[in-house]
Amino acid sequence: MSGLPTLDAATTDVAGATEQLRRDGVILLRQVAPVIAASVADDLAQAFETTPFSQGPFYGDHTVRFGRLPARSAAAAALILDPLVYGVVAATLGRWHSEISLSFTQGVAVHPGAPVQVPHRDGEMWPVPPSEAEHLVNVLWPLTDFRVDNGATRVWPRSHRGGAGAAAEPCYAEMRRGDALVMLGSTLHGAGANGSDADRRAIIFGFTPAWLLPSENPALAYPPPVARTLPRALTQLLGYRRFAPNLNNVDCRCPSEFLTETGLGQGAVDELTLDQRARLEGFYARLREEMA
Repeated sequence: MSGLPTLDAATTDVAGATEQLRRDGVILLRQVAPVIAASVADDLAQAFETTPFSQGPFYGDHTVRFGRLPARSAAAAALILDPLVYGVVAATLGRWHSEISLSFTQGVAVHPGAPVQVPHRDGEMWPVPPSEAEHLVNVLWPLTDFRVDNGATRVWPRSHRGGAGAAAEPCYAEMRRGDALVMLGSTLHGAGANGSDADRRAIIFGFTPAWLLPSENPALAYPPPVARTLPRALTQLLGYRRFAPNLNNVDCRCPSEFLTETGLGQGAVDELTLDQRARLEGFYARLREEMA
């Protein structure tokens, strides 16, 4: 048993899973999408086999990592947008942030001989002052069985928000393909050591508020020829949209228009908040009265 807060995807809902995640900093959702996960595993098999080992003490020289998963697997979008899992992500980050983006996608294979990874909090990659607000939610989908002996992720439940009440010892996220491990960016965790004779594979999706610099550069990872092949909901998470007030423009228009080239040469269009629109309407109404 993993010892982690665990919920059956068939019997839980977004509200219940979100509340558990807020309380414990991590949840394990059993058998969310086993068929889709199997398809993604097949799509990424070649990348796992041919990508060189990583360099550096954090990525690990016995570990393979690569990104651009939606460009490598058409099925990846269905996992990113899974109604239960993405619903939990959106409800969690939505307490503090109005818009959400997909910060990174990553395939990870921990190979035999890999040592235990340093315990860390992924949210610390940004110099954001500590606060109650969460700025990252990670979703890890195993593509092979996760066991203690092959490097199952180690997680410290309740280690988020300063670690008050945190578990003294880590729990091992023992999982099967189709499960999903959802963690707050402030939760302490790290890959386990792989003492087996085979690699263990997973994919990770990281979600952040849209204003935060993404970990994976979407302009290069998903240029328009690639983005045109992806679902609209996913392209919006990858940055092909505007944010009020007039943020993330291309030629003063929404980037999504350039996926169909309808925005070329069409002229500028405002994207304002409701409050800004109200203030502008009030200003011009008063101006018209003065000029009457």
